[in-house]
Amino acid sequence: MKIITILFTLLSFNLLAIHFNSLNIGLKLKIKSELKQKIKNFKIERYRLPALKGIKNIKEIKKIEFLGNKLLGSTALVIKTDKKKFYGSVVISRKIKHLYARREIKKNEIFSKDDFEEVEVFQTIKSYHNAIKSFKEIKGKVAKSRIKPYKKLYSHQFEAPYIIKKGEDVIIKARHGKLTLSTRGIARERGKLGKYIMVKTMFNNKILRAKIVASKKVEVFIGE
Repeated sequence: MKIITILFTLLSFNLLAIHFNSLNIGLKLKIKSELKQKIKNFKIERYRLPALKGIKNIKEIKKIEFLGNKLLGSTALVIKTDKKKFYGSVVISRKIKHLYARREIKKNEIFSKDDFEEVEVFQTIKSYHNAIKSFKEIKGKVAKSRIKPYKKLYSHQFEAPYIIKKGEDVIIKARHGKLTLSTRGIARERGKLGKYIMVKTMFNNKILRAKIVASKKVEVFIGE
């Protein structure tokens, strides 16, 4: 009699496990179906799903809601049924473009588009935040430090180059309305394109604040 009871108990547990496994598979398919309507090229890295106690089949699930606007990384979800709400979460990654260097790039070295490669990989939001996705983002810039090949690149690793050196001869254009005058001067400090530096005019040694507009060229707006 005891053996029969034990066998019946084991059979009940096995049937229950099969039932929950079937519900779990159905729930995963439903979650993927809901996500397809919201984002493209995604992959679910990990599930944390409830046991769905009291639910007999997947048809009793009425709605799945994802909590949060950005459906990448760890995302909480609510599973609504006729009886109650269940809560779980999924970790979602998406196919994102990343830029990688094909060779080592030295600090302040001039590089070209051929030195880099765009690669598509599945990433969560945490792992691609501030990552560079295309060469356009770093075109005309230089590396702030040594760049290793085939490592993910981030915006803080690059900066605009200094196009004027301290003590360099420059052409100073002074503008006042439609009137433009040019003179020679000396840069008192180094600077980047679009930034302001102090320059000294050669004809009267006057110190002016000027905007860098090109290599060896600055502009002063009279009345600034």
